Amino acid sequence: RMDSLERLANDVLARHIGMYSDLRGLPSDLKKKLLETTLEFKTFTDQTVPLFADPYETSLDLHGAGVGFSNLGLHYIMKQCTQLREIALLKCVNCSEDTLANFFQSMDTLRSVSLTACTNVSDEVAKKLKNLEKLAIVRNNMVTDDGVMEALTNCPHLTSLSLFSCRNVTDKCMNVIAERNTEIVTLCLARLTKITDRGLCAVLEGCTQLQDLNIGKCSLLTDRTLDSMTCTLQVLDLTSLKKVTERALASLLSRLNRLRIVYLAYTSHVSNNVVLALAGSSPHLTRVYLSRQDHLTDVGIVELALRSPNLEVINLSRCRLITDASILALAQTCPMLQTVYLSECNRISSEAIIALYGRCHLLTVVEVNWTHLVTDESVMTLSLNCPHLDQLDMAMPYSMTSPSWIRLAMFPCLTQLGVVASLMSDDDVMTLTRGCLRLQVLNMTSCQGVTGRCLSYILRLSHLKALFLAGCTNITQVEEEHVSHHRLPKLEQIFLSGNDNLSDGVLIYLLQACHHVQSMALVACRALSERALFLIAENCLQLQMLDMADVPAASDAVLHHLAKYSSSLSALILSGCPVTDDGVSAVLASCRIETIILSRCTAISLHLHDSIAGAMFLQSIALSGTAWTQSQIFQLRQSRPQLEVQYSMRHYKPERPE
Repeated sequence: RMDSLERLANDVLARHIGMYSDLRGLPSDLKKKLLETTLEFKTFTDQTVPLFADPYETSLDLHGAGVGFSNLGLHYIMKQCTQLREIALLKCVNCSEDTLANFFQSMDTLRSVSLTACTNVSDEVAKKLKNLEKLAIVRNNMVTDDGVMEALTNCPHLTSLSLFSCRNVTDKCMNVIAERNTEIVTLCLARLTKITDRGLCAVLEGCTQLQDLNIGKCSLLTDRTLDSMTCTLQVLDLTSLKKVTERALASLLSRLNRLRIVYLAYTSHVSNNVVLALAGSSPHLTRVYLSRQDHLTDVGIVELALRSPNLEVINLSRCRLITDASILALAQTCPMLQTVYLSECNRISSEAIIALYGRCHLLTVVEVNWTHLVTDESVMTLSLNCPHLDQLDMAMPYSMTSPSWIRLAMFPCLTQLGVVASLMSDDDVMTLTRGCLRLQVLNMTSCQGVTGRCLSYILRLSHLKALFLAGCTNITQVEEEHVSHHRLPKLEQIFLSGNDNLSDGVLIYLLQACHHVQSMALVACRALSERALFLIAENCLQLQMLDMADVPAASDAVLHHLAKYSSSLSALILSGCPVTDDGVSAVLASCRIETIILSRCTAISLHLHDSIAGAMFLQSIALSGTAWTQSQIFQLRQSRPQLEVQYSMRHYKPERPE
């Protein structure tokens, strides 16, 4: 970790990076850290690219570059960074398809490329990728089999490939991987809902060096895929596979003797037999994820704990049959435990959790939401034994009193805190924010005891990235004497939903302190005016998600304002708002809307059809409760077959008329 003086200097430089013209005297490690902080503060722009992109640079991680980074910056990198081997881009919406294609066509030195949620990455861009060893195209609905197959063909020596949530990828790509990319070691195919057993079995047969495989939420896969897997796998993600059986899971896990990390959350038929098979064959396990397994009991977990002394992470959230026996076994046999998830495990006693805290001194992440495990004694034990705690989530901590909030303030490393539905007061928030200055995520949803005064304390948290105040119904206004002039330069998410009395003053106060908000939820904030909603568009130029469901002031005028200022907007929720075709057409034409929810917008009519048909980025739309009929929905699906349409409060799948 950087010491406090270096950190302070780094933050100051990042905030005012536009004032500098040369960083050549800065050591490379500090320069890398400065780039990360500049991206966090959203001060990275085309003008600051020359400070970091020098001719000797070999790696650039530009995750979070945002709207300030465009074609100009990418051109500079292309000309100057002649030795660049690795680049990562996230949501670079202002880099055009042509510029991206030219960039990858020209950069022969590149060996690693990561493109996450870059909406202009199309088949034409993918076809220019070549000679790579690592490739990630993530959350992309523009690329199809054609572009990906050519990229795979041009990169025969790939060792790592991620196509996470690329919805248009099918078995055709799997066949190319099996034939051309046999050196792959790490493969992520999560959320590819069009691939089948046939395609994946071909991959498993061709890629004999595969060690890390993620096929979570691939909804078409069955036992056939599991039966084809080999014992070389060390990391396996089977999250939410619904068509696999207990027999196939137990058989697979019994032969994977090198397994270190396994994800079985929400997977069907994970029983004690499956966990016993896992425990008996995998002595090197370090991470196990078993969320929401209704049939799992202490029998499996106790055996797993006894046979996995190196266990570092275990997720048992919503495994409601787990009791003290499992927790005591983990406490006694897994001293390396660092992360534990026990939300909704209501058969566990506070005595067992205190024993866990007392023995596992390396804990950094603890989640005990919606349980009765949070007491003054458990918080005290945690504070005395786990000084490196980084993340703590404890929804509904009704048994906590003021001394516990003082204890929480003693965790200097805490970056994420969830105290949903707690009885905390403004004074408790003041105590907390005096000690936990490194907080990045603060979830105070449904904390009825706080008022507008707590905002002045929250604004001290200069590293805050996400703030959840939904359902805090007593935050209605900010008194003059409680106004703070602090800023939250890193804040990206604000959730204020469910507050009927939230005033314009509170929203404006927060907007003045936060200029880089990307996601905002204002569901049922019925007291807000058009003026306040106008300011969202004007102040949040990087806004990507806005939820204004059931906000009466969300009118066509507000949508036209968003169309003018919020070109990066990709998700817009307007359920129950008094908007018309005119306003919706404006945002569809001017913004990069991928998802729009218009349920219960009664003024929306068939006249919106042409705007929907022409919205090139649109992937999902909800039209329940509008003037649209089932036959009109069918016609829309015919004209836009890739568009996901929700209708009648469910996913509407039109049937051909007889």
